[in-house]
Amino acid sequence: MSLLVDLVKRVMADGQLTSEENVEVQRAYAGATLEERNEAYALVNKGGCKAPDAGIVPCSLANLFRGLSGKRWDQYPVTAGGSGVSDPGKVAFVLPGSEEDKAFRGVLDLSRKGLVNIYREALRRNPNLKGNVAVELSVMPDGKVGGVRVVETEIKDKDFLAKYTNFLKGTVLPGHEKGSILVWKYEVKF
Repeated sequence: MSLLVDLVKRVMADGQLTSEENVEVQRAYAGATLEERNEAYALVNKGGCKAPDAGIVPCSLANLFRGLSGKRWDQYPVTAGGSGVSDPGKVAFVLPGSEEDKAFRGVLDLSRKGLVNIYREALRRNPNLKGNVAVELSVMPDGKVGGVRVVETEIKDKDFLAKYTNFLKGTVLPGHEKGSILVWKYEVKF
């Protein structure tokens, strides 16, 4: 049995999802295989979150899984398709502060000049342009970015966002474990 499935069973039995358990589930989810994620999510659905009068725990877990996978509970199992990649291979999530997170940030720090040029060009059109942009990148095993999706933004300039995401799509990040797709959240304040 997997750590993720064990955690889900424990949370369901306890009848509450504490903040510590929330973090534990996120970490276990990041290290779980697709099959383990599907098994854990089946337990959550069996707990009754589909029903309007469902308990708080199944729905809290369902919402947590939805956030981790980027999909609604009824679109599970997870594939990389939600992040712009059509290959339904193994998907793993990059945790903040992990080695992959540091390596990917290092590459984008070196590419900052290109990002600054895109922002300066947009500032010429709109001098008040500022805010946060959070994107989710699907990083293929060879380091190529297979997809970029804006998940949160305060900036409404569609031209700027299109150029920004296109720039990120052209970035090559460090390669990683063969056969997996890493989903990485990256946020910048302009």
